[in-house]
This record gives sequence, C-alpha cells and structure tokens, in this order.
Amino acid sequence: MKKIILSCLIAVVTAVAAPAQSPAGWTAGNESQKRFIENKSQFDGRDQLPGSKILYAVDQNGTQIYFTKEGLTYRFDEVSPQHSSKERENEKQKVLPLGEDLGGAWAEHEKNERKTIHTTDLVHMQWANANQDVEIIAEEKTDDYFSYTKSNNENINYIKGYKKLIYKNLYPNIDVVYEFPKTKVLPNSSPDGGGQVGAGGASGIKYSLILHPGADASQIKMLYSNPSLRAERSNLIVDAEGNIHIKTLFGDIIDHAPFTFYADNKKEIASSFFLDNNTVAFSLPDGAHSSPNGGGQDGASSTIVIDPWTQTPTLPNSNGVWECERDGAGNVYIIGGDSPMKLLKYNSAGVVQWTYSTPWDTANAWLGTFATDLAGNSYVTSGSIAAMQKVNTNAGLVWNYTAPAFSTDEYWTIAFNCDQTKLIVGGTTGVGIPPPYILNGAIFNIDVNNGNIIGSPKIVGAMFNNPPAIYINEVRSITTSPNGKFYYLTLDTIGSISNFCSSSLFAKSHGYNFNYKCENFRPNNGNGGMSSIKANKNFIYTQNGINVHKRSLATGAIITAAAIPGGVSTSSLGRNIVGNSGIDIDSCGNVYVGSANQVIKYDANLNILSAVATSYAVSDVAVSNSGNVLVCGTTGNSSSTLRTGSIQSINMSACNPISVSPCCDASVCSAGYYCINSPADTLTPATSGGTWSGTGITDTVAGVFDPAVAGVGSHTIYYSLSCGKDSITIVVNSCLVLDACQNIDGSITMLNGTGPFTWYKDTTYQDCSQCLFPATCQPPAANCPLIVNTWISFAMGTTVFPGSNYPILVISSTADSVQIDSLSQLSNCVVSVQENFTNGWNLILGNISDNNQLNGTLFADENADVLIKIIDAQGRIIKTKGMKISKGANLIQMNLNVNGGMYIISIADIMSNRQMIRKFVKE
Repeated sequence: MKKIILSCLIAVVTAVAAPAQSPAGWTAGNESQKRFIENKSQFDGRDQLPGSKILYAVDQNGTQIYFTKEGLTYRFDEVSPQHSSKERENEKQKVLPLGEDLGGAWAEHEKNERKTIHTTDLVHMQWANANQDVEIIAEEKTDDYFSYTKSNNENINYIKGYKKLIYKNLYPNIDVVYEFPKTKVLPNSSPDGGGQVGAGGASGIKYSLILHPGADASQIKMLYSNPSLRAERSNLIVDAEGNIHIKTLFGDIIDHAPFTFYADNKKEIASSFFLDNNTVAFSLPDGAHSSPNGGGQDGASSTIVIDPWTQTPTLPNSNGVWECERDGAGNVYIIGGDSPMKLLKYNSAGVVQWTYSTPWDTANAWLGTFATDLAGNSYVTSGSIAAMQKVNTNAGLVWNYTAPAFSTDEYWTIAFNCDQTKLIVGGTTGVGIPPPYILNGAIFNIDVNNGNIIGSPKIVGAMFNNPPAIYINEVRSITTSPNGKFYYLTLDTIGSISNFCSSSLFAKSHGYNFNYKCENFRPNNGNGGMSSIKANKNFIYTQNGINVHKRSLATGAIITAAAIPGGVSTSSLGRNIVGNSGIDIDSCGNVYVGSANQVIKYDANLNILSAVATSYAVSDVAVSNSGNVLVCGTTGNSSSTLRTGSIQSINMSACNPISVSPCCDASVCSAGYYCINSPADTLTPATSGGTWSGTGITDTVAGVFDPAVAGVGSHTIYYSLSCGKDSITIVVNSCLVLDACQNIDGSITMLNGTGPFTWYKDTTYQDCSQCLFPATCQPPAANCPLIVNTWISFAMGTTVFPGSNYPILVISSTADSVQIDSLSQLSNCVVSVQENFTNGWNLILGNISDNNQLNGTLFADENADVLIKIIDAQGRIIKTKGMKISKGANLIQMNLNVNGGMYIISIADIMSNRQMIRKFVKE
C-alpha cells in the first residue's frame, strides 16, 4: 500500500497581518502565539468531556483547540454586554440626565452595565476506533513559554510550547502530524505544496495523516458531535462545492473540499469527502492505494497527500494592546486582550519571551491596568474589583491581592514614586456602602510586598463640572515627578498630592470634561485608565486626545497648548470620549504623544519636531533605550467586531528615559492632637534624612516633638532637605476637663479653663448640595436633601444665658471642651457646705505658705485613686488635681494662686462614693 498523507488546515482567524515595520525598530502584534501549549492543569475540564485528559492546546483567546488521545475539541467563547450600547446609553440618560448621581441609582446602573452574556460552544472530533494507546510526541520546542493563573489563584509557570505534534501509530501504520503552516492559503490549496498558494486567507493549523505501507486509509474516520445542537439530526452537511460544514452557535466550521496529490510530483488525484451522518471519511480512487509495497499508478511515489482546508467561525475579539512598559534592561511588556487579559514580555529586539494569562476577563470585571518596574516586576490590576497581582520578570506570580467583601474600590491607573519604592494606584472608593451612593476618586498607597493598602486611600477630585458634577469622579491617569509629588487627572480635575498624610497641594478643573468611560479607546464594557499625564522636574504635560498642554508644577495652570495631529475626541451628553492616548517625556524634556494615526515628538515648548505614522490608534507611549520610543495601540474602537493590537519600537532619536533617583519631598505629615501632658512623639516626613527645628523639637535628626517642652499654644515646626524646606503648625492644648455651674438667674458660668469661651448649639438643617436643583432641593432622592446636624456658635464669654439651646458645646481658647445636655446636670454656683469627715481618712491641713502653696497630709486606710478639687465660696472649681494615695500618710501640695477668703477642699475616691470635704481659710 502506498503511504498516504491527509493534510488539513484549521483556520484560526484571530491572527492578522502586523502593521508595516517602523523605522529602525521592530513591530509585533498581539495575536496569540502559534504554539501547541502543554497542559499542566490550566486547561483541565475545558473540553467538558468527562474523564478527558487534555494533553496540549492551541490558545487563541476566544477560540481554543484541545488535543487528547481520543481526538480534539474546538471551544468557542464569546463575552458580550447584556444590553446594547444604545440601550445602555438610554438608561444612563435616565439615571443621570445632567450627569448627576441620584442617590444610589448610578450604582445600580453601573452594576447592570457590567452584566455580560457568556456564550460557549464546543465541537468534539473523535478518531473513531483509533488506537487508545497512541503516543503523542511534541517537537520543535519554542524559546518562549507560558504562565497561567487559574481562578483559585494557583499559578502554573514555565509551560512549554511546541510547533509540531505527532500522533504516533494512531491507526495501524498511520501517524498524524499537526503543525503550523508557514504560508497563508486559499480554499482548495495546499499550505506546503501541491496546490496553488494564495495571498489571502488565514493562518492556521495543518494536520497530515501519513499512511505507511500496510495501512488502510478506510480506517480513518472523524466523528463530530456538538452537545449544544440537536442530536437527532446531523450537524454536518456537504455543500455544492464539496465542502463540509460543521454547525456551531457562532456559524459553521468549514472543511473545504480536499486537494489530493502525489507528494513527489504534485500530480493531482481525484478525491472528496465521504459523509455518513456525523462521520467524515475520505473517498479516494482504488488505484491510489492498491499496492502495499508501493509502486502505485503512474509510477508515483507511495506517499499521497490529501489536503482539505478547515476554517473556524470568526468570533468578535478585542485583541488590543492597552498599555506598554519597559524594564531597566530594555525588555518590553504589554497588556492586551480581554478574554482573558494577557501580559506579554518581549526582549529588546521584539522577540516574545513569555505570555502570562491573568484570571480576569470582561466576564467577571472591567479590565484594569499595569506597570513594570526597572527590575522587570509587573503589577497588574483588575479594575472594577480592585484585585492586583505581582508578576516577576520570569512570569511567576509573586502575590495576589483581592479586595475584601463589599469593597467598592476600583484600580484604573498605576505609577511608581520617583525611586520606585512606592506603588501608587489611582481609582475609586465608595461612600455609604453597601451600596455605594457616592464613588469618590481615590489614590491608594500599595505595599509592594503583598498588595495590601497602606493606611486609608487619599480622596481626591473636586467636582468642577458644569452642569452639576458627576459624583463618580475616578482617577483616570496618574504620574510622579522627581520632586516626589504625584499628579493626577480625574474626570474633571487635575490635582497634586505630596504624600498620603497631607492635603492636596492643588486641585482645579482641567477643562477636559472626560466621559465616565473610554468607549473609543478601551473595550466596550471597561473603564480603563489612560496615559494622559506625565511630569518631569520642570512641568506637567497632559493630553485629552486632541490637544496637549504644558502646565505649572505648582498650580496645574496651562502654560502652553498645542494640537495633536490626527487626534480624536467625541462628545456624548456634553462629555468627551477620547479616541487615543499616550504621553511620555525623555531626559532632554522632549514630549512624545500618541494620536489616532501617529506618534508625535514635541520639544519642551510643544513645538513639533517629528512624527511617525501608525496603522492604529495609539493607547500608550514609553521612552525606551538607544533613542527608541515604545508605541502601542489598537485598530477600531469599542464598537468594532474585530480589533488588532500592536507594539512597536520606533527610533525617534529620543534622549534617555528620565532616570530613577532618590525622592526629594520636604513635606511633613500632619501631627496629631496634643495635650500638654501627652508623651513625646516622632514626626513623619515624606522623605527621610532631613533636619528638624522649632519649639518643642528635642531631637533634630529623629524629629521628636515634646508637648511639655513646647508648652500650650501654636508652634511652627520646620523640616529641611537639600531640595527645600517645609513646615507644619502644631497646637498643644491644656486638655483640662472643663466644669460649669448654674446660677440662680439661669445663666451658666464656666468654673475652670482658659477664656474666652465659645458656646455652640446643636442645629439641624437640610443640605441640598447634592440635589439636581440645589436651590429648591429637587428632585428628592436618597441623598437629596440630606439632614445634617452641626454645631453653630451663639455666644462667647465666661457666663451666658443658654435659654433652650440644649445640648450645648463649650470650647475654651485652648480647645478644651465640655458638652452640657441640660441645666439639671450642673451644680449650683453658690453652695452651703457642711464639713464631711470620711471613716478611714484623716486630713491634716497646714498653713498656706507665702507662695500660695497649700500643704497637708492625708492618712488613708487603703490604696486609692482620688480627685482633689479646690472650690471657692461661690462654688466655682478653681483647681483640680488627680493623684494616687497609698495606705498610710500621703503628702498633698497644691499651688493655689488665690485671693484671701474661705475655700473648700474636696477629696473623692474615683472608684467609690467615698468623699471628704473640709473648709479652710486663705488669709
């Protein structure tokens, strides 16, 4: 029998031609790598065949092919929004007619908008009656590898990929070889010879059945099944051209009629498919395989190739590249795709090193962002569920962080500080949860060791929009500066923070009025950050799709503006949707900005120096080494069925990237509330290594502040670094426990503390600031109007007439305070006191010394904590002292500083009702 090779091509439509090569650089696409990927449990169960053991897979995102000893399975996955774009936009107009959040309605709208429809279809092909012990051999291992993180956050790394699979002895004397063709083919042509090679078509997978002498081709049978379609009828048909159609929910798999030829001379042999219900075989002339020892008709070779061509349905994809980064060695990293989102590493020559599949796609969360440090560690987020993973330079998962239950945190943009010791994430956090009635822009300080949030997120984003502000004002883009400060863009605000313990340095309207989502840039059901702000030591630069602005580091004010050639921004409901992004600065101050069809190089004053065309809308730009600039982006927009992502390294004669250097930020964290008797405290600077000065500083290096040394009052504390000097004001209070008494006329007199005293009454009022029409508090909603309680000042002085104003709050000039809920809780200011002698205590008072010191000895029968009060004849407490007494004699000394007259000393056990009262006279 002659050897017969049946060669088929399975088209995988997600791979497309890359854009034209960039000048003196390289270009790579975001299509999945043509590899047979070893299964190390990451594909287990995905063919949904009980007991099946997947050995290898072709992973093309929405289309996957799984290989087992029994056959193969095509799996198709589609994730689509539950509602159309028009339906979602109409619903948003109902919820936010003027961009205003109506008390939780937006939260429900966003929840509904995230809902997706996940549709899966599988087609199984079984080699009927084949060898159950067939040996599968993988050959031509590639240098790149794969890393998968499963849904349980188990990471499987260093997964090998191959270019060829061999099924050895699938049937007696029959092998099957799978490999990727090197050319593109048209229907009824061979990818490797024997047929006419076409210029169009799609790349795919070729499989060849090789019949050695003694083999019987009639044994080869491919049995198809599709559990999602009706089993009582065939799911396969043959069309008029002899092509086999295998039905799926997404259209037909088409196996084009075979082209059969002798391998040595390419002479064609008549052949066709033979279809019996759902079983496919091949019909060949009898003479083509009549001799078991070779020497067939026409003296041809004993090897025959039967070559149909199979293509899969075209699934919608969002195969874009959303962001690109570099490490210190010049390696390149990109985030792209959405089912799932994948992280890829290329070397400096553009050769792929590995592919990391995250556990996130648009079926379970809106896609997030990523950043790569100089060591090659990448920090990847899932945006709407505030999850983050650290992936090392070898594609290994270092840690996984997931926000706690009921969290409304979202992660949309990442920046390192100037020396990469801090990871700063911009996004959103909720107020009033659950559910979140207001979503505030937030900046999170992330622990690079585990992903935990350090402290509380910094709430940012003043609401400057007109018409009224949208209360979901997430941080859309963030960057750092060599001065150690962070600069951010929310939907309507540009601002800056110095560190996580001080207030914003500035916050003002940026004038861009960004839309809530980036429909022309990111996937349809994903917010996503933007690369829209960068800063160096001199200026901030921002872009909004159509314009680039040079701004002041100190105030964010625009200094210079320039148009972005080819830039895109469209308006929706009065807000602007960008169609391109990307901005970076080199060490010479040149600025690189992405548009919808090119990347532009400006000088520091925004004069255009050069531009390079792209075949896609740019999403991110990063200055790299050796004069190169990394540019990445995607064709189409979120309404496009098919999108293609690219990453390019373009020589634009760039200077080196801005170097990572020690941060120099002289700002100081605000100090807490201090009493005169508070313990010494160590102050915290944004950058260590400086010198402290000011009243109360007892250690100029460590920054130790002692309230007792400073004294009651306001004190300015200075912190100095080589790059500048900053200061904070610290207030030290006496922290007395204020006391008051009631007079016969109904007035109240403060008995101790330092005046002047300010008296406040509790007042309730309606806050209409969050209403659509604040002037009329309309329309009513969950937060319109808000009923607010506040303290309002109504008097000042030591004695006041409160009337019916209860409760009352009294605050002294040293910030000591007391709340009075009713007049009945106060004692009378004028008292008639009978001396009270307590069993077990005996007080012997001595003379008051010339320096107004009262001396006495208290004899006690046990240990106790006591409070000593000195009261004048009008019942006013003029002196208090707490002390511990022990069994036996206890010396009492109190500086009175009082005029002559009669006084009372009261000694009370704090833990019991025991009390001693004695009168004494000051001469």
